[in-house]
Amino acid sequence: MVGISFTDFVIYNKLDKMPLLVVEVDGHAYHANNPVQLKRDKMKDSILEKYNIPVMRPSTTDSREMIFIRF
Repeated sequence: MVGISFTDFVIYNKLDKMPLLVVEVDGHAYHANNPVQLKRDKMKDSILEKYNIPVMRPSTTDSREMIFIRF
């Protein structure tokens, strides 16, 4: 069975349309104690790593979201 996966945000190069960064916002209620979702996240991270695409995972329960995203 082939699954479909989505990302929250993709930052890409305007010239060649290649992805530069993926941002996955991890909501506490959706990710906490959810082994199925944690497995999906791990698989997604593995795929992105194989293509050398960095992933940022700010949490919705963290008070530093804006600091985390500004780079």
